[in-house]
Amino acid sequence: MTSREDPFPSTVLEAMDVEVPVIGFQDAGGFKDIVTENTGVLVPYLDVNEMTKAVISLLNDPELRDNLGKNASELNK
Repeated sequence: MTSREDPFPSTVLEAMDVEVPVIGFQDAGGFKDIVTENTGVLVPYLDVNEMTKAVISLLNDPELRDNLGKNASELNK
């Protein structure tokens, strides 16, 4: 979620619905209560380096990526 602000996180909810884990910036919108260590990754606000690390981490760990995605989808039901 590369937006600086997303007060109604429709993109986050749509991603979660199709088992895609969310990587977002902390304090960027209304998703901080649903994007947790069980459903995705939050990185410090506008920290592009940490965002990059999180993306690479999930790309390199399909098991974690799948688990986060499944958890996100279950939460979104």
